Amino acid sequence: MKTANPRTNTRRIKEEMKTPRTVAYRQIILRCFGACLLIALIVSGLYTMNQSLSITQWKVTASAPIKAAIEAHLRQSESLDFWHSRPSALRQSMLNTIPDIADVQIQRQLPETLLIHVTPRKPIALWQGKPGQDAKEGLYLVDEYGAAYRTRQHGESSDLPVLRMTKDKLPKAATLLTHLHVKYNTWFTHLSELKAEPHGWKFNFNDGQQWFLAAGTEAQKNIATIQSLLSQPRWRAGHWRVNTYMENRWFIRPAASKGVI
Repeated sequence: MKTANPRTNTRRIKEEMKTPRTVAYRQIILRCFGACLLIALIVSGLYTMNQSLSITQWKVTASAPIKAAIEAHLRQSESLDFWHSRPSALRQSMLNTIPDIADVQIQRQLPETLLIHVTPRKPIALWQGKPGQDAKEGLYLVDEYGAAYRTRQHGESSDLPVLRMTKDKLPKAATLLTHLHVKYNTWFTHLSELKAEPHGWKFNFNDGQQWFLAAGTEAQKNIATIQSLLSQPRWRAGHWRVNTYMENRWFIRPAASKGVI
């Protein structure tokens, strides 16, 4: 009589124990494959949509030079697909690369058009930049906030006063010039240069006229007082040098004379 081989039973038991694990592994593999396939389909769909919504045209509201700069910037862009043509990203890129732009509003008009409206910088003065003052040597355009934003281009006419001072004084000087420009534009048009002096500001106008204004918060108030004073019949026809460095005593002399009045 033959007896059953215990090894055969052991092998059969082991095979039966392996089966559930194999099924579980297969299910995991199938799930992973399904997830990968779904991700691939989503990525493919997003890529297709991203490309289909690429920008192919734009409408720019700006002066001719700024418009040309914006169009060149867009043409030179590495990509204008949906992601890279996001208005916020394009706005920051333009502000960083086109110095004549103070601000820009960008809207997307689906599917392929950008609407761009530019607020340009308004130069109020020129500044003679020097090496060692965080600028290359040259004549810079300065805006109303005191930012020396670019050098004046060759052949570019700018009938603006020249600022002679270090770069850190430009914001305060621009504030004074803006005040003069808005309130007393006639004086602004006659101003040739503004210098930062140890005790304040020196305004050089046409016909040898000069104003010396003490530094500080009283400067704008003193401009108003000088304007009122020189508008009076006694002073209106002359050319004067006005020194306001002393709070309690001002000095006024004819521009072509050293005599004090």
